[in-house]
Amino acid sequence: MVLGWLFATGAQAQDTVITRGDDSGKTAKRRGEIVAWKGTALSLKSGARTREIANDRIVQIETDWSTEYATGKSLSAKRKFAEAIASFRKALNIEQRDWAKTIVRAELIKAYSAAEQDRSAIEEFGSIIASDPQTRFMNLIPLAWAGSVGAADIRNYTESWLAANEPVLQLIAASWHLGGPKRSDAIQVLKKLANDFEPRIANLAAAQLWRTELTNVKVDQLEKWKQRIKQMPKELRAGPYFVLGSAQTQLKMTDQAAINFMRVPILYPQHPNLAAASLYKCGNLMHNEQRTEEAKTIWNELLNDYPNTVWASQIDNALLQSSKNN
Repeated sequence: MVLGWLFATGAQAQDTVITRGDDSGKTAKRRGEIVAWKGTALSLKSGARTREIANDRIVQIETDWSTEYATGKSLSAKRKFAEAIASFRKALNIEQRDWAKTIVRAELIKAYSAAEQDRSAIEEFGSIIASDPQTRFMNLIPLAWAGSVGAADIRNYTESWLAANEPVLQLIAASWHLGGPKRSDAIQVLKKLANDFEPRIANLAAAQLWRTELTNVKVDQLEKWKQRIKQMPKELRAGPYFVLGSAQTQLKMTDQAAINFMRVPILYPQHPNLAAASLYKCGNLMHNEQRTEEAKTIWNELLNDYPNTVWASQIDNALLQSSKNN
């Protein structure tokens, strides 16, 4: 589903939902009041009639947004994430529509993740799940693909979620506890979730388990992983590609690893911290293979696009050293 948010100025009597029809590519505008947007469909009320519109038919919506929300979007585009977070929080406080609050929370998750405030991103995602367990924003789930400077705090916050009744919360908790003293509990939770009836949860849990196999991974395992990734919805593949690239690095499959690392910043810029980690890993891979110019190009992209991340802070010395050696 491709979503575009248009910011209306001034009063607007109706919401507009632009939908795609058949394979011809033609679109239609449907006007009314969006009364709900959960799970797999949006509910649009027109007069006395309320119709359900499937998410995969929605191209974009037009509605009134607060100035605070529009400002937050603009600040995020400029990578001013601290200011964006402040604007989105104001927008959340004044927004009255439940479905619109969810969209604001989604923007907050992206901004928090970009600012490396993973615990806050998890808190907002938990709020979304509480009201919409089948959320269309599953692609924003804050899992521990590349770690976090605040991992210990996150483990404390999510520890009770390991035994939660909500599988999505269990998935988040188990993901972060793979790196802590409750690792064995986390593995058991992920093994159970890997067989969940909800494919998104099952796929992400399986990919999280791959993290536990990286030190002893075999080539034949990677073929199974690649096939599993192909079966996943495209919007959920960023983290699995990162793990696959890490495994290929272990097996000295340099070019294949580089391809999968680079998929993340190219295809999934909405995951800035994971994109930064991928660029760092890919540059480091090139540097270790004596492909210095390629390493410099990749690291410079990291410095230019994600300068305030922990990953960017780690490459300055390496860049200087590679320059001295050439």
